[in-house]
Amino acid sequence: MEDASALVNGYAISSEIMTNIMLVNYKRNNIANVNMTFMCKSRLCDESARCVFWNTTLEMWSSEGCWTEVTSGVTRCICGHLTSYAILMSASESLIDSKNEAILSYITNVGLGISMASLSLCITLQTALIQGITHVTACYRHVIILNISLCLLLSNISFLAGGIIHIRDHEEVCFVLTFCAHVSLLAFLFWTLVQTLFLVSRLVFVFHHVTKREFTALAVILGYACPVIIACITYFHFYPLNRYRKKDVCWLESSSGAAYAFTVPTIIILLGNFLGLAVVIRTLMRPSVSDGPLEDEEVVKKLVKAVVFCTPQFGLTWAIGIPLLVDGNSLVLNYLFVLLNPLQVFNCNFNHP
Repeated sequence: MEDASALVNGYAISSEIMTNIMLVNYKRNNIANVNMTFMCKSRLCDESARCVFWNTTLEMWSSEGCWTEVTSGVTRCICGHLTSYAILMSASESLIDSKNEAILSYITNVGLGISMASLSLCITLQTALIQGITHVTACYRHVIILNISLCLLLSNISFLAGGIIHIRDHEEVCFVLTFCAHVSLLAFLFWTLVQTLFLVSRLVFVFHHVTKREFTALAVILGYACPVIIACITYFHFYPLNRYRKKDVCWLESSSGAAYAFTVPTIIILLGNFLGLAVVIRTLMRPSVSDGPLEDEEVVKKLVKAVVFCTPQFGLTWAIGIPLLVDGNSLVLNYLFVLLNPLQVFNCNFNHP
């Protein structure tokens, strides 16, 4: 054994380095189930500890194939191979202690419950409204709201289920939930882009009414094809490398780059929505929103209201959420994110009289 205190990818080695070798018939064997216990040297020992091994191929510390359990400063490592092991601790002190973590978890679960109940009601109302609408523009508007609500509901269900299951006992289920959460959140964001593009086209091209064929093509390609394609590419690229999802959460792995398959499209969509918002505001400076019939103008005004109220909400929420994917230790950002998430439902889904 040897001691080290080097800083590795934002983590400091906080234990002795233990090398395990097993000889079978005088031949070295690197495959075995290993159960080790480490006394962490750092006074900051908590759940930020990670069991890692030295990957001789990549020449770096890796946590693949290892599970970490921390109890009262004692870290237990369960790994499925033999090599050099150590404990890595976050180089910065975590601001989220057990008390705040419990409060955040409670607020999250309550928020998800409220969101799911509200979204279910919204979906029921929108489905009923669509049945009796003959006005084409109004029908498109309700279809967009319905799909936004469906995608957001599916993402909430995926995250809630991911927090309930015991990940170590249901790894395949966790992979499915990660994929579902990825697809549904991307679809939710893409549908907000569909809403923005539809409104912009309606305001800018006043004399061109979007046909059912054009709207269906836009909705299918942006609303569902793009999210599914992005999620499938991410899965098939990172899953064989065992770097698709996080070990302790049913969500995309940040260190491997898998999470970029969500953050990059999110940033692009938000920029597109804010650009559309700028066009909407500029158009509103004109004397009249629409030169069409009074009924059509009223529908367009409702769409304008949706974009003007919702786009800042989406932007603010995800402007907080994206940094948390990189560094989840900010207590203020964690509280803001879990409090703002349920508000999306009230500000957007019910802001359509």
